[in-house]
Amino acid sequence: MLDAWSADASTIAVLALVLWLDGWRRMGATDLLVVRPGFGGWTAREPWARFGPFALVGWWPPVVIPMLVATKHSADQGGAHAPWSADFSIAVSRGRRRLRRVGLVVGVLRALGVLLLLWIAFAIPLATGRFGVYGLVRGIVQAFVIAVVMALLAMVGLRWLGMTRRASLRASIPLLSPFTAPRACEAIIAAAVRDLSPLAQIAVLFGEARFLQWIRPSAYDALHGHRADSEANAVTSLVAALPRPVLERALGGPAGDERGVRYCPRCARTYREDITTCYECEALGLLPS
Repeated sequence: MLDAWSADASTIAVLALVLWLDGWRRMGATDLLVVRPGFGGWTAREPWARFGPFALVGWWPPVVIPMLVATKHSADQGGAHAPWSADFSIAVSRGRRRLRRVGLVVGVLRALGVLLLLWIAFAIPLATGRFGVYGLVRGIVQAFVIAVVMALLAMVGLRWLGMTRRASLRASIPLLSPFTAPRACEAIIAAAVRDLSPLAQIAVLFGEARFLQWIRPSAYDALHGHRADSEANAVTSLVAALPRPVLERALGGPAGDERGVRYCPRCARTYREDITTCYECEALGLLPS
C-alpha cells in the first residue's frame, strides 16, 4: 500500500529547490531586510547569502516572510509626502490599524501558501507516482485552484486597504501562478505599510517594544553625539531624524529590578555589579539598574 504512494526523492528535491529559489530577491545596497520566521516576531537581519544584486532573503516564503524596506524614498513613492507622515506616532498608528484590518486575510493566505508549497513539493509527486499522468494533471489543476483562491483573497485584502478595483486586480494577477501565489500574504503586508517612511514601516511590523529596543543604540548616538564607526549607516541617519520623544523612550532602563546589576545606557546589555564598562559599546560607562 505504501509502495503505491511512493515518489521519486529526486523529483521532490527538485521541486523543493525551485520553490526555495523564490527566496532570492533583488536587494539594493541600502535596503533593510526584516523577516518573520514561522510563528515568531519580525526581526531585522542581514540576508543569508548574496550573489551580485540578488540576496537570499527568505526560506520557502511564506514559511519565512521577507520584507525589503527601502531606506531612500523617492518623491514618486509618496511616503515622505503623505499628509500624516509628519508625526511619526500618527503614521505608525495608522499603519497598525491598516495591518489589523487585513490580519485575518494575511493569516489565511499564509496558511494557504504553506499548503501550496507542500502540495507542489510532495502531493503532486506522490499523485504522479500513484496514478501516472492522470495524477500529475489532477495535482497541477488543484494547485492552480489553490492559487486562484489565494489571488481572489489577495484582491479582497487589497480592496480593504483602499486600493482601486483595477489596481487590486493588476496586483493580484501574478499570484495566479502556483509558484508566485505563496507571495500573497507578503503583498498584502507590503500594501498596508507602503505609504509609510522606512522606520515607520519597521515600527508597525515590530511593535513598539521591539522597535525601541532595535533603534536604541542609534537613538543614544543621536542624543549624546556618541557614534561608533560600525553604526554609521543608513539606519543611524534615519533614527537621528525621529522626533526626540521617540528617541528618549528608546533609552529607558532595562525591565525588572535586579540588584547588583549594571546596564549599558546605549545597548541595554546587563553586567555584574563589579563590571563598570560595556565592551560592546567602546567601553561606555555602565549605570546601576
